Amino acid sequence: TRLSDAVGRKISLESLHPAEDLEHFRRGPGYLDDLMDELRDMFGRTEDEPLPDFSMFPPEVIEFESPPGTYYDAYPLMLMSTSAMRSMAEALPDSNIDILRFRPSLLLDTGDVQGHPELDWIGRRITVGEVELDVVGPCPRCVMVTRMITEDLPQDRTILRHIVRDLDQNVGVYVTVARPGRIATGDPVTVES
Repeated sequence: TRLSDAVGRKISLESLHPAEDLEHFRRGPGYLDDLMDELRDMFGRTEDEPLPDFSMFPPEVIEFESPPGTYYDAYPLMLMSTSAMRSMAEALPDSNIDILRFRPSLLLDTGDVQGHPELDWIGRRITVGEVELDVVGPCPRCVMVTRMITEDLPQDRTILRHIVRDLDQNVGVYVTVARPGRIATGDPVTVES
């Protein structure tokens, strides 16, 4: 009940269901009558802002809330760079740009590189420690980056306005695991040429 109250709609927590339980993962009826209104609400877009390009997502996320057997949005991991964090902080000096807003699986230290270098890695393989990751596409950001997290991280819609207007809606990249293994803080990172 507390979680439902906090997000403004009824939610429930459940253990992960097996991938074969397709009905559990199937997308249910929308919470708004108009699909476009629902998508704009979900992605935090104003009437004059474009929605993300949905063709970049796996086709099963149209029919299912998440790929069957998972509880992630579209891809298993999302990574960002320290350069992206710094770039947003410079572009939005009045906003508190904190990693908690963006929830990456991995934050890679890209040193003094400017901008959002991870977007240049799309289609390439990255090795982090023992793990090989395939960078499959940009991560279009939704309304979640604007939400209040703590009193020090209040609601801030200007962050999403900047992302949509100046960053083509994307911060970070989605990755899939090509070779599993162990990752530890400080492991070397190699981006395939």
